[in-house]
Amino acid sequence: MRTIQETAAWNGNRGPRFCDMNVDRQLRVLMRELGATRAHPHKRLAHRTIKTREGNLRFFVDTLRKAGHPLQSLLNLREKDILRVIEVWTRNGDQPRTIENRLTAVRWMAEALAKPGMVKDAAFYGVDSASARRAAAQDKSWANHKVVSIDIVKKATELDARVGMQLDLMRVFGLSVIEAVLI
Repeated sequence: MRTIQETAAWNGNRGPRFCDMNVDRQLRVLMRELGATRAHPHKRLAHRTIKTREGNLRFFVDTLRKAGHPLQSLLNLREKDILRVIEVWTRNGDQPRTIENRLTAVRWMAEALAKPGMVKDAAFYGVDSASARRAAAQDKSWANHKVVSIDIVKKATELDARVGMQLDLMRVFGLSVIEAVLI
């Protein structure tokens, strides 16, 4: 994965140097320059995923600030900062899965700041996601209920051709509802 040091923003080619910016501006620049990157460089992230990542990172920085430990620069991020924030989230009663999701964004940020391995798995910090309540308590898939999906698609196509096409795309390619609607 590329790091902020490999971008034009690092040396200030498009304004102030990255290290001279305040934390909020650093976060904006980091997201602008590298926000769409992921572990697999040949794939792009969805816009919604990028916004969620940015929101999680802003929440992390704000939580650290409210806990009385504001960062002067994202480059000063330390493991003790991560521990403090996880402690606050746990004390506030945040669910383990929520903390895991937020840590994923923080891990990405640490890697983008050339600090790979700084953010560990949630279990390392004592967040027990194995006992977390899962959203899907039962399988509601068509296959599990012995529903013939092609028949449903044909009926939907008779009622509305566009909806039928979207259902067929979902069935054949495994698309989500949002993906099928956007095509």
